[in-house]
Amino acid sequence: MFRRLSLFIAVAVLAACGSEESTVPETTIPSTAATSTTTVPVEQTTNSSETTTNTTEPIVEPVHVEIRQRQDTRLNRPQAQMATLYSPSNLDDVVPVVVMLHWVGSKRFQMDPLARKVVRLGAVVLNAGWMADLGHPLAGAADAVCAVSYAYNNAATWGGDPERIIIVGLSGGGLVGMLAALAPGEFSDLCDNTSDSHVEAVVGLASDAGTTAEGGIGWRIWQDNPDEFAKMDTYSYIGANPDLIVRFVHGTADPVVPIDHIRKLHEALAQAGYDTQFTAVEGAGHGLAEDMATEALRVIEDLITQKTS
Repeated sequence: MFRRLSLFIAVAVLAACGSEESTVPETTIPSTAATSTTTVPVEQTTNSSETTTNTTEPIVEPVHVEIRQRQDTRLNRPQAQMATLYSPSNLDDVVPVVVMLHWVGSKRFQMDPLARKVVRLGAVVLNAGWMADLGHPLAGAADAVCAVSYAYNNAATWGGDPERIIIVGLSGGGLVGMLAALAPGEFSDLCDNTSDSHVEAVVGLASDAGTTAEGGIGWRIWQDNPDEFAKMDTYSYIGANPDLIVRFVHGTADPVVPIDHIRKLHEALAQAGYDTQFTAVEGAGHGLAEDMATEALRVIEDLITQKTS
């Protein structure tokens, strides 16, 4: 009975996060001091009322593209994996490609407002749908891998740089995005358009990437499949793609994924030598409220504009 009650509460919270109400700005409490750990760099936000986003830069009218056909594990029928493609209207040079992954209980269209802002920072954006299916998490990871491979294979056609792919994942999208960045080969047998794509950076927003085989939030609330959850354990892939750049943005008042849950993964990545940073948004909850969105854009802009050797 307790397990059923816990399940009901967790699903209700996830469903709320997937509604349009999650985009309504929430009351936030600006921090007055920076916080840090003794082993890793941690940034604390101070005032996020402004953003450097260039909202006047024109963009090409977005188009809907089909990534692949696959079997929908929820409905047990074929279904297309779709994405929305955004491109800057004037490309003087190749630009990074940002692959966006929505949260569990939502659709890719709910990430469109953020996608439109990111493309104005100077990047091609592939806002990809994925099977955010509580019952079959591996299918979601395969969709993330397929989306990255699709971006890699088509980046040059879009004016993007296939060697500069940045994943931005929100909540459960942060988990499958991390898996696609660290260990795409683990899920390539479930994806029919894989390539030798390489992810330069991954940004986890209110991310559930700290899920472990032993326990955690995310999909474990729905079913207990030891084999599946062992494969979804991000800690087991630490050491892969050692040049990966990792950025986390997380609210201190997140009721779905506690901030310490993802901070521990950040610390483990830092200790393994990854270029990782953790930004704590004071008072922010789960989702993309105003302060979270602003910090997300700041972090993404830094990655887009930085030059790699």
